[in-house]
Amino acid sequence: MKEHEVRDRAFAMPLTQPAYPRGPYRFADREYFIITYRTDPEKLRALVPAPLEIEAPLVKYEFIRMPDSTGFGNPRAANSGAFRRSLEVRLCALKPTH
Repeated sequence: MKEHEVRDRAFAMPLTQPAYPRGPYRFADREYFIITYRTDPEKLRALVPAPLEIEAPLVKYEFIRMPDSTGFGNPRAANSGAFRRSLEVRLCALKPTH
């Protein structure tokens, strides 16, 4: 395979069996359940890397279901994060829950 062929065909890895389909993607009828709770400010500061700062000791945990996602099946995910203004700091990676 030549370099130009890789550049023309590559959109996901592995190149010969991509992990997801070529776009465009459509996500419809998403369902969210979001829990916001107040936590210990010192423990939260210990998790948030410098130079980021927390504005309030709030953590959000969200459950997401996307039943109509083009080419991705019916994915579900859980995610948590702390927020400072409009900047979100992810505390854990997006993980499938199925």
